[in-house]
Amino acid sequence: MPIYFVSKILQQSEVNYPPIEKLVYALTHIARRLMRYFQAHLILALIYQPIKQILKNPESSGCLAKWAIELGDYEINFSPRQAVKGQILADFLLEITEKIDYLQDVKNSNYVWELHTDGASSEEGVGARLVLTSLEGEEHTYALKFCFYASNNEAEYEALLSSLRIASEMGIKHLRA
Repeated sequence: MPIYFVSKILQQSEVNYPPIEKLVYALTHIARRLMRYFQAHLILALIYQPIKQILKNPESSGCLAKWAIELGDYEINFSPRQAVKGQILADFLLEITEKIDYLQDVKNSNYVWELHTDGASSEEGVGARLVLTSLEGEEHTYALKFCFYASNNEAEYEALLSSLRIASEMGIKHLRA
């Protein structure tokens, strides 16, 4: 099953869309970028929001109505997204970060470390690069090679998990990834 990565930076007006409109816009953007595949195949969209009902609603706002017409050209089935090992932690962190008040205290703390990770997968193998930096500029750089096959996304998750283990062993309490 082919899997593609499509990226887009939202413009100022697009950032202000409600979350459900952002999801429909993202699906529309993907359909535009991968039009040949959308025209040739049945598309299964695994999503946790009721986009199908919103697209079928005749009283949708201007943008939603326009996107619904555009997406109506394709055969898209919507299905609830199942939990994927490794994705659960990322989803959990995404949902709770907006709700936790103590994160503001951590941001202002003098003991916060910065973490930058990058994972990659190619025919030669899977690897990752990790950089931990303290506020004083102390930098720890690691290069890892994994002994298993993984996609680029899985390599990114493995890089994050490895860096969290290293940070824990170093005794780092506050980490901004």
